Formats: sequence, C-alpha cells, structure tokens
Amino acid sequence: MNRFLRDGKSIGGVWNDYMKNSKLNRKMIEHDITVRWEELAGSLVARHTNHINYYENKLTIYLDSASLKQEVLMRKDSLIERINTNLNSELIKDIIIR
Repeated sequence: MNRFLRDGKSIGGVWNDYMKNSKLNRKMIEHDITVRWEELAGSLVARHTNHINYYENKLTIYLDSASLKQEVLMRKDSLIERINTNLNSELIKDIIIR
C-alpha cells in the first residue's frame, strides 16, 4: 500500500495538518493538561482549580483562592516552562488566571 498521496504528502502529514487546524486538537491538549494538572502545577493549585481552558496558545486557569491566584501569577513563567517541557512542545505561550 502506498503511504503517500498523489501530491507527495504522506497520510501522516495530512493527519497532522488536519489536527493542527481542528477543534479536536485543542480539546486533546486541554484534556492532557487537565489530566496531568496535579503533576504540572502541584497538589495545592490542583485542589483549588475549578476549570482549565486552552485556546490559541493561552491557558486560562480558574482558581477559587485569591492568594493562590497571586502566587500562581508570580510563578507563571516557570509554570509555562514546566507544562511545555512535560508536553514536549511549545504549546503554551501565556497563562491567564481568573
């Protein structure tokens, strides 16, 4: 079976292009971060996180503690680096805390 299409693109390449441009990819990234959130952010932050949303390289975190919001805001750069390192890509460019 030929693994390349007529224009020279591989089936895997077409699939990757589709995933980059689909909402499904965004939801998969969001799910992966949510499942691993305690590992990525720590147990205290995870306990006070109500919701996580990923859209256009921005991660929005909804926390229920004002003092914890301030702490996460101060550690934002290191958290971005930790998430990107664990996901093996540069998906997160900014974190919004609400």
